Amino acid sequence: SGRVPLWSDDFFCGFPLFAESQGALYYPPTRLVYAIFPLVRAFSMDVVLHFLLASWFMHFFARTLRLPPAASLLSAVAFAFSGMFMSLTINFTIFRSVVWIPLIFMFATMGARRGSLFFPLLTSAAIVLQAMGGSLQVVGITIIALAIWVVYLMMSPDEGKQPSGLPLMQFILTLMLSLGLYAFQLYPTWELMQLAWRGTQGGYDVAASFSFPPIHLIGALFPTFFGSWADGSRLPMIADAPNFFPYIGIIPLLLIFPALGSRRRGMALMFLLFVLFVVLALGKHGRLFEIVYHSVPFFDKFRAPDRFLFIAVFSGSILAGYGLDKILSSFDDENRAVSASGMGLIALITFLAALFVAGAIYTPALRSIWEGSTMPLIQSYLRPERMGIDPILISKWQSHLLIVFLHALLVVTGFHYALAAMGKKERAGALAGMLVIIAAADLFAMSFNVPALKTTKPDFFTQPPRSASVIMRDGEPNRFYAIGKTDFAQKKRNFQNLLQSRKTFR
Repeated sequence: SGRVPLWSDDFFCGFPLFAESQGALYYPPTRLVYAIFPLVRAFSMDVVLHFLLASWFMHFFARTLRLPPAASLLSAVAFAFSGMFMSLTINFTIFRSVVWIPLIFMFATMGARRGSLFFPLLTSAAIVLQAMGGSLQVVGITIIALAIWVVYLMMSPDEGKQPSGLPLMQFILTLMLSLGLYAFQLYPTWELMQLAWRGTQGGYDVAASFSFPPIHLIGALFPTFFGSWADGSRLPMIADAPNFFPYIGIIPLLLIFPALGSRRRGMALMFLLFVLFVVLALGKHGRLFEIVYHSVPFFDKFRAPDRFLFIAVFSGSILAGYGLDKILSSFDDENRAVSASGMGLIALITFLAALFVAGAIYTPALRSIWEGSTMPLIQSYLRPERMGIDPILISKWQSHLLIVFLHALLVVTGFHYALAAMGKKERAGALAGMLVIIAAADLFAMSFNVPALKTTKPDFFTQPPRSASVIMRDGEPNRFYAIGKTDFAQKKRNFQNLLQSRKTFR
């Protein structure tokens, strides 16, 4: 209606909409999509657009690292369609910001190579767009990773060049430009942050909430190992992994191992980022996050250490490209990265295992063998007799686990069969194409287990917001934060009891 949306009357007793940066009010891609498409379709189109942007940016960055097109395509697929992005469709503020990570790294890398002041401007523009996407925490995590990458660029220049401080100077200039360009949004957001609960009373315990439990690192290989909400097999005694699962696909994960033998520039640093940010994501389950919390400015205003996994997924996807490039380039050498006979043997073993698992799904005899072999694990770790778990749930989980293992075994079989059948120089293109297709199919199949991808009814976008209905939207109180003291609502209005009574809202 021609007004700058500084304030909204549609939330509770009013809300400083512009100062809350997560609203992404001036984020250009979203504004463009909502200007073109009707409201009911615009959100879906916005999601599709950002999947495409994530894949394009990752492909461009991989090409900047001089990876061949096939390896760059694999990195793009692993990153853009990873479990991270699949899960973040329900938290689109973070989704929008994570998309820009590869482009930021690409501009910084190109700037270090060419020594032009034009690239710090491009890098800062990408950082500003990332911030306008809504998640300042993602911006902070990206800058930490970028600072490490810049030190590497400074100490390891291109062949024929001497180490210099130019990349560091460009990085400092990038930060200054980013602050200046984003000041219009950053200043009011900072003012609001000083009044919010996290900024005044949070402390380390709040900051360390949503730490990534080490037990869920198994999700990098089996994302639904502990069951799925989709088929009712979720084990209640295992806490959910917060926010998202860091699944880049089985094939990209396997390709990290040959990547370690690559001599391409940047591989070692990407592996360092991969390991470092996985450790940071553990949060309170490790020591490194506490050091960052106390030493890095402004990080005491955020929470959810598991979001450090964004960089782990990013660097892991690049490592997958390095791995595929190592295999393809070894066809020209006498010492090949893979042995056709060895890969064929592994493919045969995993295929026979897949046949057994498939038989356990459909035949009672093999099913009894499966249940007998998994019961010791249940008794030693899950202890259903102590937890009072419904035996029907345990049976559902055992059935679900069969599907999980069958999926993984089929992907591993396809991977090794492709290496055995097409591991020749004249078939390098077919091998790369087949691996990319299998990786994409793996990620697509896994996406059906992501609750965030459930279809939203069109009337959700047409009904005006109502405070009570928003709070009770999912059948239980959604999180919200009062400005000022955290106990204000409970002490003054006994609001906690109010939330527990659904009749009040009706």
